[in-house]
Amino acid sequence: MALRKISNLLILLALPVMLSAQSVRPAKDSVRSYGVLSGEWRTFYMATVNKDSLKDFQALATGGYIRYAYHIRDRFEIAGGLYTSFNLNIQDLEVPDPATGRPSRYESGLFDVNDLGDRSVFIIGELYGVYSWKNGHIKAGRMKTKTPFVNGQDGRMIPTFVQGAYFYHKPVPQLDYTIGIYNEIGPRSTGKFFGIGESIGQYPAGRNPDGSPSRYKDNTQSDFMIMSDVNWRPATNFRVRLVDYHIDNTFHSFYLNPAFTWKIKDRTFTAQAEWVHEDRVGNGGNENPDLQYFTDKSANVLGFELSTRKKTSWRIAYNRITDNGRFLFPREWGREFLFAFQKRERSEGLRDAHALLIAVRHDLSLKKDILTSEFSIGRHWNPDVTNAAANKYAMPDYTHFNLDLSYRSEKVKNLYPELLITYKAARSNVPENPAIYLNKVDMWHFSLVLNYRFKK
Repeated sequence: MALRKISNLLILLALPVMLSAQSVRPAKDSVRSYGVLSGEWRTFYMATVNKDSLKDFQALATGGYIRYAYHIRDRFEIAGGLYTSFNLNIQDLEVPDPATGRPSRYESGLFDVNDLGDRSVFIIGELYGVYSWKNGHIKAGRMKTKTPFVNGQDGRMIPTFVQGAYFYHKPVPQLDYTIGIYNEIGPRSTGKFFGIGESIGQYPAGRNPDGSPSRYKDNTQSDFMIMSDVNWRPATNFRVRLVDYHIDNTFHSFYLNPAFTWKIKDRTFTAQAEWVHEDRVGNGGNENPDLQYFTDKSANVLGFELSTRKKTSWRIAYNRITDNGRFLFPREWGREFLFAFQKRERSEGLRDAHALLIAVRHDLSLKKDILTSEFSIGRHWNPDVTNAAANKYAMPDYTHFNLDLSYRSEKVKNLYPELLITYKAARSNVPENPAIYLNKVDMWHFSLVLNYRFKK
C-alpha cells in the first residue's frame, strides 16, 4: 500500500515535468491553441433468456461520456472525461435466480458490478496531459488504452481505464513502439480506480485448481503493471506485433502476432498467427496457494487465422490453449482479442481447450447508408466442467452463434445503432446442474445499443 501511494505521487509529480520537458526536440511551432469538446450519449438494452425455468434477465441503461481537450500550439494537450451510466430499473438485478442463487451475468455489467443497488455511476475516467513532438509523445494521467487484453471493451457503459504514464515513439516509418507503467486500473463496469492487485477479482473469481472457491479477491499483492507494444513492418505485405505485460509479483504475459498479406486479382487475403505465453511472477499474487491468482507455472495459447477483405469478407480462425497451464488474464481489464473470440463469451480460465470460428461480414449499401452484418459460428471444445484445474469457470462444450448488425446513416451522421443476437448451445454431456446452464449455455442474449456521438 505504501508503494502504491508513492507511485501515485510520482505520477502526479511526473505530469508537469513531462509537459514542460525540453530534452526532446518539439515539432514546428504553431500559434494556434484550441479546445475540443466531444462526447457520446448511449442507450443500452440487454436481455438474456435462460433455459427452461431458469430466470431471465433484462436491463436498460443510459449515459455516456463528455470529454474536453485543450491543445496548446500542437505540442501540449490537457484533457478530462466524465463517464456515466444510469439504471432505468426495468428489472431489479439484485434479485438472483432462485434455483442457483446467482445474479445476472451480462446485464449487471451495464452498471457497477460491485453495487447493483446504485442507480447511477460516475467516474472521471480520463484526466491526462500529453507532450508531443514530430515522432512521438509522452502521456501521463488517467486514460483509455487498446491492447489485446487490456482495453476499453465497447460492450459496456463504463469502459476500462488505466492510470500511469507511457512513452510512444516512431523512429522510422516501419517501426513504432509504446512502453508504459501503470499503478491503478479502473475496471470496466465499476465506478472507481483500484490498485493493480485490488482490481483483480472484482469479477467472479471461479475455482482454484483443487476445486475450492478462488479467494484472490482483495488478496492479490501487486503494485504496478509494465506494458509495452511494438509494431514492426519490415515489408509492405508483412508485419509483426509484440505486446508484453509484466504484472508485479503476479504474472508475465507476451503476445506475438505476425501477419502476411497478399492480393489475388482484386481481393486481399491475410494469414496471421498468434502466440500467448505466460509465466508466474513472484508468488503469483500471494504466498498462500489458496489465495493465489496465477496458480500454474506457465500457460500457452496458439492461434491461426485466414481472412479476406472486400464488400463481403470472411475469416476462419482456430485457437488452442495447451495442456501445461490455465490461460489467465483478469477479465476486469477488457475483452480478449484472440482470433476465435466472439462477443459474450471468452476462453480465459481454460487449459487443454480448442476453438474454431467461421465468420462472414457484409456491407450492404442502401443508397448512401450502410448496413453492416457479421454472422459467426464458433465451436468450442472445453475440458469437463468437473475438472477445475482445467476449467476455472465450469464452462461446458458449446456452439456459439452471433449475428451482429450496425447501421450508418448519411442523414444522421452522429447516430450509430447496433444490434447483437447471440445463442449458445451446450454440447457433449453436461451435468443436470442449473448453475452450469445459467447465463452460459442453452441461452439467448440480445443487446441493442443506440450511440449518438458529437464533436465540437
